[in-house]
Amino acid sequence: MALEMRKNDRLKVLGLIIMVADHAALFLFEPLPWLYIVARFLGFPFFAYGVAQGALHTSRPLKYVLRLFFFGVVSQPLFYLATDELRLNICFTLFLGASSIILLKRFPAVGASFLSLSLLAAGSWFDPHVGYGWYGVALIVSFGFGSNVSLFFQLCASFWFNLHGDVQVFAVLSHLFIYTFPMPAIKLPRLVYYVAYPAHLGIIAFLRPFFC
Repeated sequence: MALEMRKNDRLKVLGLIIMVADHAALFLFEPLPWLYIVARFLGFPFFAYGVAQGALHTSRPLKYVLRLFFFGVVSQPLFYLATDELRLNICFTLFLGASSIILLKRFPAVGASFLSLSLLAAGSWFDPHVGYGWYGVALIVSFGFGSNVSLFFQLCASFWFNLHGDVQVFAVLSHLFIYTFPMPAIKLPRLVYYVAYPAHLGIIAFLRPFFC
C-alpha cells in the first residue's frame, strides 16, 4: 500500500503539470498536437489511477467523494469561462469513478447499479456530459480492480478508439508509466491537487480576453 501511494503522489504531480500545460496551450496559445496527445494518454490516466488509489485506501470514503464533488461544483463556472464548453468538468468524472469503486468494494449490488447509471449519465465520447464521458468513468473503475483489469479495458478501449480515429487510442501506453517505469520522487501537499484545478481555470479565464 505504501509503495502504491508513493507512486500515486508522483503520478499526480506529473499529471498536474501535463494538464496545466495542455490547457494553457489549448485555450491561450496555439494548440500543440503532440501535447494534446500526451495529455490524453498520460495526463488523464495518471489522474484516473490516482483517484482509484485514493478511493481504495481512504479511511473516510464519504468525505473523499464529497470533496471531489465540491471542487467540481466550485470549478464549473470557471471551467465554462476558461473553455466555453457546455459540459461538466473532470472533477465530476472523478467523483463518479471514485464513488463507483467505493460502492462496488463495499456493496457490490448497489455499486453495480450506481456504475451502470454513472456510465449512462456520463454520455458517449462524442457528446460527453462529463469530461472523457463513459470512458473516463470506466477507466477509473478499471484501475480500482488492478493492473490486469485496467490493461484489458484499455486494450479494448484502444481498439474502439482506433476504429474511430481518436487520439485516446494511445492511452494504453500509460500502463508502462504507471506499472513499469520508475517515477521521480516528487510530492506536493494534498490540498494542492484540489486547489490547482479551479485555480488554473480561473487564471486561464482571466487571461483569455488578452490572448483570444
